[in-house]
Amino acid sequence: MDNTALKKINSYDLERITTLMGLVGHIATYIQVFKIFYLQSSYAVSFIATVISFISMIFWLIYGMKKNIIPLIVCNIFGLIGVLLIMVGIVIYGNSFL
Repeated sequence: MDNTALKKINSYDLERITTLMGLVGHIATYIQVFKIFYLQSSYAVSFIATVISFISMIFWLIYGMKKNIIPLIVCNIFGLIGVLLIMVGIVIYGNSFL
């Protein structure tokens, strides 16, 4: 995409698009949540990797709040809920914490 095309997208549209894409990106988290609870197993789901993801999202959320960047705030709250559900599933059905 050249610079001219970028100029045609106004900031409101860009904010809506990035929010949508951020939410779509976190759908994978909810697919994992469904799989854990449906199968009642968190086999092969890494608790450590999930905690690292959770911590990363916390920092992105703080940054988004500090800079008042709505897509970062909305998407990371959505992602944090999903990651918390994964952690709960790992604790309930987990075979391993690695």
